[in-house]
Amino acid sequence: MSGVTGVSVDVADGAVQAASVLPVGLTPFHGVLLLFVAVLSVRAFVQPRPFVAASQQQPAKRKRKVRGGLRGAVQMLTGHSQPQLPAPKAEPQSHKLLEVAFTALLDEVFVFDPETSRVSFLNARAEARVAGLGLKKNRVRFPDLLPAANRAAVTGAIRNLRHSALDSVVFELTSAGAPLELTLKLIREDGADDCFMAVLRDISGRVSEARAQSDYVATLSHEMRTPLTSIKGAMDLIASGQMGVLSGNAAATLGVAQRNVDRLLRLTNDILDLEKLDAGKMRCDFEEVRMGLLVKGAIEEIQDYARKFDVSIRAEMRCQDCRTYADPMRLSQVMANLLSNAIKFSQPQTEVCASVCEMDGNIRVSVVDHGPGIPENIQADLFMPYSQGPQVQRKVASTGLGLSIAKKIVEAHGGSIGFESEPGQGATFYFELPKAGFTGDVAA
Repeated sequence: MSGVTGVSVDVADGAVQAASVLPVGLTPFHGVLLLFVAVLSVRAFVQPRPFVAASQQQPAKRKRKVRGGLRGAVQMLTGHSQPQLPAPKAEPQSHKLLEVAFTALLDEVFVFDPETSRVSFLNARAEARVAGLGLKKNRVRFPDLLPAANRAAVTGAIRNLRHSALDSVVFELTSAGAPLELTLKLIREDGADDCFMAVLRDISGRVSEARAQSDYVATLSHEMRTPLTSIKGAMDLIASGQMGVLSGNAAATLGVAQRNVDRLLRLTNDILDLEKLDAGKMRCDFEEVRMGLLVKGAIEEIQDYARKFDVSIRAEMRCQDCRTYADPMRLSQVMANLLSNAIKFSQPQTEVCASVCEMDGNIRVSVVDHGPGIPENIQADLFMPYSQGPQVQRKVASTGLGLSIAKKIVEAHGGSIGFESEPGQGATFYFELPKAGFTGDVAA
């Protein structure tokens, strides 16, 4: 009689296979019992998952998003990260590295709340300042760490930054006789609390180097101006013929030398003026000035220069007796610079127009040329020292200091200076000064 000879169990899929022949003495009942034991053995190895309805399934836990950059660093240092989310395992190590990095900085770093200005983090350098002022670091407000003379300005900047598109501002202040640079940085992000990071940097070394450089340049310029003035006087005397008639070649050579001495003397004077303006030592003697007469006088003085370039100058008075309080000599220096630039960049047989008009309660003086215009790539730096304009159409060399000096002079008078230009369409330079009043007419 045939029966089941053996049972094999496949653990992978729980299948049970039986042979078709039973051994001698094994009844069908024993075969069924053996099959039941085999099924129990399979269940011990293969545990089926319980069925859970879709509505009862728990949503998968979302991984916490760790913020990067400055925001993430500040969150880790101050403990301002989201409390309902567990911290990632790597955060403690990152926190330690960040703390070591901030502690190693030579600058003082503070993180504080925009609303209360209470400091939530400071590095070792900042802790030393707090301790030196006798304050407790866990209760200190950032403005309390600043000199009393600067607190109002810094507090106002904190308030303004929160309501503007800007996110940083830089101050220079003095604390205990040491010059400091304060950088305020507003850290803002959607869905997170804003905070400020303040960095205090000692700039004593930078200020000392700048002062030394300024003194060196001023001394060098003074030493150059005296012999140059003497050389120029001697050359002018020889060129006048009072010491004898020069041959054609000698006169031409002397003319070249005169032009180069004049250029060196202008450069020396410009450097000295710039140094005085930067140091706040430029003296201005203010008086009531009639701008129409000043502009006309500047045009008359530069006519000979304009004839060398075959350029004419026209005056256009659009307001009645515009007056301002200014130093006429310094404003004449500004006019001379703007007019000379317009002349040397204009095409021959063209006209430069100098006008005076009233605009929004101020006096505007404009100089319009017909030159190549100002390329867009240099417009942003045009008033910087040693900035050079377009080289095309340039007929004489320039020190690159004239516009920078003009800007400082105008700003010292409480005014502003600017320009309008399109490449190939010429340029209009203008400056505006506060108006003193109207009393009569100026003849055109």
